[in-house]
Amino acid sequence: MDQRVQSDQQKYYRICVPRGHVGSGKSQEIVFYIEADDIATAVKKAMMMPGVKHSRYASNATEVTKDEYVEGRKVSAYTKYIGNLR
Repeated sequence: MDQRVQSDQQKYYRICVPRGHVGSGKSQEIVFYIEADDIATAVKKAMMMPGVKHSRYASNATEVTKDEYVEGRKVSAYTKYIGNLR
């Protein structure tokens, strides 16, 4: 298959990963909406985000629609996280 054609077929994912820096041995879930070719690439991208516990795995990864992706990206994942601490 033509590589250019494949890149036009991006998929959208909702990835839940453990967020660190909330106390010794503790973590909290943070959700990222990622655009990628496949779910494995989306998880890798999410795990490389700042503040994510890189030694743990994503707890949930699901494909979402483009509309859900756009809606999820309207608010920063970090803003949602800060709101949960208050």
